[in-house]
Amino acid sequence: MRTHLTRAALAVAALTLSGVAACSSSPESAGPAPTHRVPKHAAVAVGGCLMSVGTDMNAKPTLSAPDSPACTTTPTKLAFADPIPGTGPAAKAGDSLSVKYVGLHWTTKQQFQASWDGSPQTFDVSPLGTASVIPGWNEGLIGVHAGGRRVLVVPAALAYGDAGSGEIAPNEALIFIVDIVSVTPGAAPSPSAATPSPTG
Repeated sequence: MRTHLTRAALAVAALTLSGVAACSSSPESAGPAPTHRVPKHAAVAVGGCLMSVGTDMNAKPTLSAPDSPACTTTPTKLAFADPIPGTGPAAKAGDSLSVKYVGLHWTTKQQFQASWDGSPQTFDVSPLGTASVIPGWNEGLIGVHAGGRRVLVVPAALAYGDAGSGEIAPNEALIFIVDIVSVTPGAAPSPSAATPSPTG
């Protein structure tokens, strides 16, 4: 009989404690924030796909996107958005940019390359508009501001096309998170300058 009462008392105490814990939970005592509310991230729509992008300019940026049709259908047009606008004059054709970047596969949203992982971390794009980079960069970085972060969604036709490059498959669309370290004004390129082909 005594054992039965002890077990009953323990059961009541456990239920009481669990009820108190449930009722006393608050933002301060609930522990870490849910994973879908990552700190220092911003929601930004790029070509219809609502992405979550890191906004800490001192850290290598991350990106996540839902499995929605807009985020899984292969893009055919260049799209971009600026989760961090930056300041100063807008970059124009002929300017020189110093940037940091992370490159992601469109299909998996996984990284294939990042200047953050190397030394130096910065990469020069000069002269903008005819630089030796993929056309998606020459077109998509027009208008950026120093100190800004731009997300580029680049269709295969403006990336590496049907040839691909390294681990980038033929006809693969890409995502780039590009941080604009600096913009140096330059002369506009000659109208006769040829548009470069995608390069590795």
